[in-house]
Amino acid sequence: MRLPSSAPTDAAERERFIRPAEIGGIAAMVVLVLFFLFPQKTLLQKVLDQRSWDALTLSYLENLLRVRPHDDEMRLVFARALLESGQMAKARRALAPLLRSGDQALAWQAQWLEYRILRTETYAQPADSPARRAGLAQMRAMLRRFAASLVPAGDLDFLAHEALALNDPRTAAALYVRLARSKKMDPVLLARAARIVLGMGEYRHSAELYFMAQAASASPDGRRAYFIAGLRSLQAGNLLKEALTAADRHLDGLVDDRTTLLFLTRLSLAAGQPQRAQDYVKRLLHLDGSPLPGASEAKPEAHA
Repeated sequence: MRLPSSAPTDAAERERFIRPAEIGGIAAMVVLVLFFLFPQKTLLQKVLDQRSWDALTLSYLENLLRVRPHDDEMRLVFARALLESGQMAKARRALAPLLRSGDQALAWQAQWLEYRILRTETYAQPADSPARRAGLAQMRAMLRRFAASLVPAGDLDFLAHEALALNDPRTAAALYVRLARSKKMDPVLLARAARIVLGMGEYRHSAELYFMAQAASASPDGRRAYFIAGLRSLQAGNLLKEALTAADRHLDGLVDDRTTLLFLTRLSLAAGQPQRAQDYVKRLLHLDGSPLPGASEAKPEAHA
Protein backbone atom coordinates (compact mmCIF):
# COMPACT_ATOMS: atom_id res chain seq x y z
CA MET A 1 0.00 0.00 0.00
CA ARG A 2 1.48 3.35 -1.12
CA LEU A 3 1.48 6.03 1.50
CA PRO A 4 0.35 9.53 0.44
CA SER A 5 3.25 11.68 -0.66
CA SER A 6 4.36 14.29 1.82
CA ALA A 7 5.86 16.55 -0.87
CA PRO A 8 3.05 19.15 -0.85
CA THR A 9 3.19 19.34 2.93
CA ASP A 10 6.96 19.70 2.89
CA ALA A 11 6.72 22.46 0.27
CA ALA A 12 4.14 24.31 2.30
CA GLU A 13 6.35 23.99 5.37
CA ARG A 14 9.31 25.32 3.38
CA GLU A 15 7.20 28.26 2.17
CA ARG A 16 6.23 29.09 5.76
CA PHE A 17 9.79 28.67 7.07
CA ILE A 18 10.35 32.46 6.92
CA ARG A 19 7.70 35.05 6.25
CA PRO A 20 8.01 38.65 4.94
CA ALA A 21 7.15 40.01 8.38
CA GLU A 22 9.97 37.98 9.88
CA ILE A 23 12.38 39.34 7.25
CA GLY A 24 11.33 42.84 8.27
CA GLY A 25 11.96 42.01 11.92
CA ILE A 26 15.41 40.66 11.12
CA ALA A 27 16.17 43.80 9.10
CA ALA A 28 15.09 45.96 12.02
CA MET A 29 17.39 44.08 14.39
CA VAL A 30 20.28 44.43 11.95
CA VAL A 31 19.61 48.15 11.76
CA LEU A 32 19.67 48.46 15.54
CA VAL A 33 22.94 46.56 15.75
CA LEU A 34 24.54 48.68 13.03
CA PHE A 35 23.19 51.84 14.59
CA PHE A 36 24.89 51.16 17.91
CA LEU A 37 28.11 49.76 16.41
CA PHE A 38 28.81 52.52 13.87
CA PRO A 39 28.52 56.32 13.88
CA GLN A 40 25.19 57.49 12.47
CA LYS A 41 26.82 59.90 9.99
CA THR A 42 28.95 57.10 8.56
CA LEU A 43 25.90 54.92 8.00
CA LEU A 44 23.92 57.77 6.53
CA GLN A 45 26.74 58.67 4.15
CA LYS A 46 26.89 55.09 2.97
CA VAL A 47 23.18 55.26 2.23
CA LEU A 48 23.54 58.59 0.46
CA ASP A 49 26.19 57.03 -1.75
CA GLN A 50 23.64 54.54 -3.05
CA ARG A 51 22.89 54.89 -6.77
CA SER A 52 19.71 52.87 -6.54
CA TRP A 53 17.19 52.19 -3.83
CA ASP A 54 16.40 48.52 -3.37
CA ALA A 55 13.90 47.07 -0.91
CA LEU A 56 16.60 46.29 1.66
CA THR A 57 17.95 49.86 1.64
CA LEU A 58 14.45 51.30 1.97
CA SER A 59 13.74 48.94 4.85
CA TYR A 60 16.99 50.01 6.49
CA LEU A 61 16.04 53.70 6.21
CA GLU A 62 12.52 53.15 7.45
CA ASN A 63 13.67 51.22 10.51
CA LEU A 64 16.43 53.72 11.21
CA LEU A 65 13.84 56.48 11.11
CA ARG A 66 11.76 54.58 13.67
CA VAL A 67 14.78 54.65 15.96
CA ARG A 68 15.27 58.41 15.40
CA PRO A 69 11.82 59.78 14.42
CA HIS A 70 12.93 63.41 14.84
CA ASP A 71 15.99 63.14 12.63
CA ASP A 72 14.98 65.57 9.86
CA GLU A 73 17.98 64.83 7.68
CA MET A 74 17.20 61.12 7.79
CA ARG A 75 13.55 61.78 6.99
CA LEU A 76 14.55 63.87 3.98
CA VAL A 77 16.79 61.09 2.69
CA PHE A 78 14.02 58.55 3.19
CA ALA A 79 11.46 60.68 1.33
CA ARG A 80 13.88 61.17 -1.56
CA ALA A 81 14.56 57.42 -1.67
CA LEU A 82 10.84 56.70 -1.82
CA LEU A 83 10.40 59.24 -4.62
CA GLU A 84 13.19 57.76 -6.66
CA SER A 85 11.84 54.26 -6.13
CA GLY A 86 8.39 55.32 -7.38
CA GLN A 87 6.50 55.22 -4.06
CA MET A 88 4.90 58.66 -4.35
CA ALA A 89 2.14 58.37 -1.75
CA LYS A 90 4.54 57.04 0.87
CA ALA A 91 7.06 59.74 -0.04
CA ARG A 92 4.43 62.42 0.58
CA ARG A 93 3.60 60.98 4.00
CA ALA A 94 7.26 60.83 4.98
CA LEU A 95 7.84 64.39 3.80
CA ALA A 96 4.80 66.03 5.42
CA PRO A 97 6.40 66.88 8.82
CA LEU A 98 9.32 68.66 7.11
CA LEU A 99 7.07 71.03 5.18
CA ARG A 100 6.19 72.68 8.50
CA SER A 101 9.79 72.97 9.65
CA GLY A 102 10.98 76.24 11.15
CA ASP A 103 14.40 75.64 9.59
CA GLN A 104 14.28 77.69 6.40
CA ALA A 105 16.90 75.66 4.54
CA LEU A 106 15.28 72.37 5.50
CA ALA A 107 11.80 73.65 4.61
CA TRP A 108 13.04 74.65 1.16
CA GLN A 109 14.55 71.21 0.54
CA ALA A 110 11.25 69.65 1.57
CA GLN A 111 9.25 71.97 -0.70
CA TRP A 112 11.55 71.23 -3.61
CA LEU A 113 11.13 67.50 -3.01
CA GLU A 114 7.36 68.01 -2.86
CA TYR A 115 7.56 69.74 -6.25
CA ARG A 116 9.54 66.81 -7.67
CA ILE A 117 6.90 64.37 -6.40
CA LEU A 118 4.15 66.44 -8.01
CA ARG A 119 6.17 66.71 -11.22
CA THR A 120 6.68 62.94 -11.41
CA GLU A 121 3.00 62.25 -10.71
CA THR A 122 1.87 64.83 -13.28
CA TYR A 123 4.01 63.60 -16.16
CA ALA A 124 2.92 60.03 -15.44
CA GLN A 125 -0.63 61.03 -16.45
CA PRO A 126 -1.79 60.76 -20.09
CA ALA A 127 -1.19 63.85 -22.20
CA ASP A 128 -4.17 66.26 -22.34
CA SER A 129 -5.92 64.37 -19.55
CA PRO A 130 -7.70 66.35 -16.79
CA ALA A 131 -5.24 64.91 -14.27
CA ARG A 132 -2.25 66.12 -16.31
CA ARG A 133 -3.74 69.60 -16.71
CA ALA A 134 -4.53 69.84 -12.99
CA GLY A 135 -1.01 68.74 -12.10
CA LEU A 136 0.55 71.30 -14.45
CA ALA A 137 -1.59 74.04 -12.89
CA GLN A 138 -0.37 73.00 -9.42
CA MET A 139 3.24 73.01 -10.65
CA ARG A 140 2.86 76.57 -11.98
CA ALA A 141 1.32 77.66 -8.69
CA MET A 142 4.23 76.17 -6.75
CA LEU A 143 6.77 77.88 -9.00
CA ARG A 144 5.03 81.22 -8.51
CA ARG A 145 5.23 80.66 -4.77
CA PHE A 146 8.92 79.82 -5.08
CA ALA A 147 9.52 83.01 -7.08
CA ALA A 148 8.10 85.05 -4.20
CA SER A 149 9.96 83.18 -1.44
CA LEU A 150 13.55 82.99 -0.22
CA VAL A 151 14.76 80.37 -2.66
CA PRO A 152 18.55 79.77 -2.63
CA ALA A 153 20.26 81.64 -5.48
CA GLY A 154 21.77 78.41 -6.78
CA ASP A 155 18.32 77.02 -7.60
CA LEU A 156 16.85 80.08 -9.36
CA ASP A 157 18.21 79.26 -12.82
CA PHE A 158 16.73 75.74 -12.82
CA LEU A 159 13.39 77.04 -11.54
CA ALA A 160 13.33 79.67 -14.29
CA HIS A 161 13.85 76.94 -16.89
CA GLU A 162 11.05 74.95 -15.28
CA ALA A 163 8.73 77.97 -15.55
CA LEU A 164 9.61 78.40 -19.23
CA ALA A 165 8.91 74.71 -19.86
CA LEU A 166 5.50 75.20 -18.22
CA ASN A 167 4.79 78.22 -20.48
CA ASP A 168 4.83 80.65 -17.57
CA PRO A 169 7.08 83.47 -18.83
CA ARG A 170 6.15 85.92 -16.10
CA THR A 171 7.36 83.61 -13.36
CA ALA A 172 10.46 82.72 -15.41
CA ALA A 173 11.26 86.40 -15.90
CA ALA A 174 10.81 87.14 -12.19
CA LEU A 175 13.17 84.28 -11.33
CA TYR A 176 15.76 85.47 -13.86
CA VAL A 177 15.62 88.99 -12.43
CA ARG A 178 16.05 87.62 -8.90
CA LEU A 179 18.98 85.53 -10.11
CA ALA A 180 20.60 88.58 -11.69
CA ARG A 181 20.14 90.59 -8.50
CA SER A 182 21.52 87.85 -6.29
CA LYS A 183 24.99 87.77 -7.82
CA LYS A 184 27.18 89.35 -10.47
CA MET A 185 26.26 87.67 -13.73
CA ASP A 186 27.80 87.55 -17.18
CA PRO A 187 26.05 90.23 -19.29
CA VAL A 188 25.85 87.76 -22.18
CA LEU A 189 23.78 85.38 -20.00
CA LEU A 190 21.59 88.25 -18.85
CA ALA A 191 20.98 89.30 -22.45
CA ARG A 192 20.13 85.71 -23.37
CA ALA A 193 17.53 85.59 -20.60
CA ALA A 194 16.20 88.97 -21.75
CA ARG A 195 15.70 87.65 -25.28
CA ILE A 196 13.93 84.55 -23.98
CA VAL A 197 11.38 86.45 -21.91
CA LEU A 198 10.95 89.09 -24.63
CA GLY A 199 9.94 86.33 -27.02
CA MET A 200 7.21 85.39 -24.54
CA GLY A 201 5.83 88.92 -24.24
CA GLU A 202 7.45 89.96 -20.95
CA TYR A 203 8.55 93.40 -22.15
CA ARG A 204 9.26 95.03 -18.78
CA HIS A 205 11.20 92.07 -17.41
CA SER A 206 13.16 91.85 -20.65
CA ALA A 207 14.09 95.51 -20.42
CA GLU A 208 15.15 95.12 -16.78
CA LEU A 209 17.43 92.23 -17.67
CA TYR A 210 18.98 94.20 -20.54
CA PHE A 211 19.63 97.16 -18.23
CA MET A 212 21.28 94.78 -15.75
CA ALA A 213 23.45 93.52 -18.61
CA GLN A 214 24.30 97.14 -19.40
CA ALA A 215 25.43 97.74 -15.82
CA ALA A 216 27.49 94.52 -15.83
CA SER A 217 29.17 95.17 -19.18
CA ALA A 218 32.77 96.36 -19.17
CA SER A 219 32.85 97.77 -22.70
CA PRO A 220 31.27 101.01 -24.00
CA ASP A 221 29.92 99.15 -27.04
CA GLY A 222 28.31 96.53 -24.82
CA ARG A 223 26.73 99.11 -22.55
CA ARG A 224 25.30 100.95 -25.55
CA ALA A 225 23.98 97.76 -27.16
CA TYR A 226 22.25 96.55 -23.99
CA PHE A 227 20.84 100.02 -23.24
CA ILE A 228 19.26 100.28 -26.68
CA ALA A 229 18.05 96.67 -26.50
CA GLY A 230 16.30 97.41 -23.21
CA LEU A 231 14.54 100.41 -24.74
CA ARG A 232 13.57 98.35 -27.77
CA SER A 233 11.98 95.77 -25.46
CA LEU A 234 9.73 98.45 -23.97
CA GLN A 235 9.09 99.85 -27.44
CA ALA A 236 8.03 96.39 -28.61
CA GLY A 237 5.36 96.43 -25.93
CA ASN A 238 4.26 99.92 -26.99
CA LEU A 239 5.48 101.20 -23.62
CA LEU A 240 6.97 104.35 -25.13
CA LYS A 241 6.61 106.65 -22.12
CA GLU A 242 8.17 104.01 -19.90
CA ALA A 243 10.98 103.67 -22.43
CA LEU A 244 11.77 107.40 -22.24
CA THR A 245 11.68 107.32 -18.45
CA ALA A 246 14.03 104.31 -18.49
CA ALA A 247 16.29 106.15 -20.93
CA ASP A 248 16.72 108.99 -18.44
CA ARG A 249 17.43 106.52 -15.64
CA HIS A 250 20.02 104.41 -17.49
CA LEU A 251 21.72 106.99 -19.77
CA ASP A 252 24.82 107.32 -17.57
CA GLY A 253 27.98 107.09 -19.64
CA LEU A 254 26.08 107.39 -22.92
CA VAL A 255 25.13 111.07 -22.77
CA ASP A 256 27.58 111.95 -25.55
CA ASP A 257 27.29 108.73 -27.51
CA ARG A 258 26.27 109.53 -31.07
CA THR A 259 24.46 106.24 -31.84
CA THR A 260 22.53 106.45 -28.57
CA LEU A 261 21.42 110.03 -29.15
CA LEU A 262 20.22 109.22 -32.66
CA PHE A 263 18.17 106.31 -31.30
CA LEU A 264 16.70 108.47 -28.54
CA THR A 265 15.76 111.12 -31.09
CA ARG A 266 13.76 108.59 -33.08
CA LEU A 267 12.25 107.10 -29.92
CA SER A 268 11.10 110.56 -28.77
CA LEU A 269 9.44 111.25 -32.10
CA ALA A 270 7.71 107.84 -31.99
CA ALA A 271 6.46 108.69 -28.49
CA GLY A 272 5.01 111.99 -29.71
CA GLN A 273 7.52 114.16 -27.84
CA PRO A 274 9.13 116.43 -30.49
CA GLN A 275 10.59 118.79 -27.88
CA ARG A 276 12.56 115.96 -26.31
CA ALA A 277 13.68 114.88 -29.78
CA GLN A 278 14.87 118.43 -30.44
CA ASP A 279 16.88 118.40 -27.21
CA TYR A 280 18.69 115.25 -28.33
CA VAL A 281 19.37 116.85 -31.74
CA LYS A 282 20.87 119.90 -30.05
CA ARG A 283 23.11 117.66 -27.99
CA LEU A 284 24.23 115.93 -31.16
CA LEU A 285 25.05 119.23 -32.83
CA HIS A 286 27.20 120.29 -29.89
CA LEU A 287 29.33 117.17 -29.89
CA ASP A 288 32.89 118.21 -30.70
CA GLY A 289 33.75 117.09 -34.21
CA SER A 290 30.54 115.10 -34.53
CA PRO A 291 28.20 116.89 -36.92
CA LEU A 292 24.68 115.57 -37.29
CA PRO A 293 24.40 113.04 -40.16
CA GLY A 294 23.27 115.00 -43.22
CA ALA A 295 24.55 118.27 -41.81
CA SER A 296 27.45 118.36 -44.29
CA GLU A 297 25.01 117.97 -47.15
CA ALA A 298 22.66 120.57 -45.70
CA LYS A 299 25.43 123.07 -44.98
CA PRO A 300 25.90 124.38 -48.57
CA GLU A 301 22.15 124.92 -48.83
CA ALA A 302 22.23 126.89 -45.58
CA HIS A 303 24.90 129.22 -46.97
CA ALA A 304 23.17 129.57 -50.36
